[in-house]
Amino acid sequence: MSGSPVDASQALADLCWAIESPAFAEGPGTEGPASVVAEQIDLDHLVATLGQVPPRVGHYFERLVRYWLVHCEGVELEAAGLQLSDPETGRTLGELDFVFTDVEGRRCHWETAVKFFLYDPARPGSHFPGPNVRDDYESKIAKLFEEQLTRTVPSLGSFDRRRAFVKGCCFHHPLVGAPETLPERMPSKAMTGTWIRAAEVELVTERWSGHAVAVLNKPHWLAPQPGAGVPLDDFAGALRQHFGTSRRTVMAAVLDGDGDEVERLCVVHDAW
Repeated sequence: MSGSPVDASQALADLCWAIESPAFAEGPGTEGPASVVAEQIDLDHLVATLGQVPPRVGHYFERLVRYWLVHCEGVELEAAGLQLSDPETGRTLGELDFVFTDVEGRRCHWETAVKFFLYDPARPGSHFPGPNVRDDYESKIAKLFEEQLTRTVPSLGSFDRRRAFVKGCCFHHPLVGAPETLPERMPSKAMTGTWIRAAEVELVTERWSGHAVAVLNKPHWLAPQPGAGVPLDDFAGALRQHFGTSRRTVMAAVLDGDGDEVERLCVVHDAW
């Protein structure tokens, strides 16, 4: 699937979210949030460079980071999405997200990720699974730092810096609250939101009465569409219709009267 063209205002909002939102991993080897001067972005150039937007959130996020590195930070990009394979068997071993020389002349290897996890202390194993329960924060972070960032490629030589650029959100259930203890490397200032099962929509309609909700369709799970939103009652009805035929997770942003996001909301199927 090649995806579809992106709206200019949505592309800019997503770019700012990707770069400026809080880091979702901290400690040695991580890269913190940076800044985007939105007024200096040529929207036509941004849309043309992004091209057909891929359907997967992670792939879209990588394109946004690439745009920022090359066209905002001015790095000399050597490789992006470089596939690695076993020279004897041809088996794919993985890939390097970005190899570049920064403006200070340092040769860098970056791995990027955007992930969403739900705090559920009643779940066996990790208490921080993803909407896809086969995924969890601890496993993702272990793979990122112990495998992806340690790969050696003799033909590429050495790197001066290896960094993880990780963004995302940890969702808390309104009847459970926030965790007392976070997984290793999850920042206490990470972006947080609210998650519910489909049948629990009344929990949010009562909490945010009078607000609007913008549904975020993949791959635009990053920033809400500027100015978009429907009344909460309409959103609740749309959820009932959606989960009547689908188990796909719904991501949404609760908006105030000015259209600004006040809460990120993740709704999963009742059987999650």
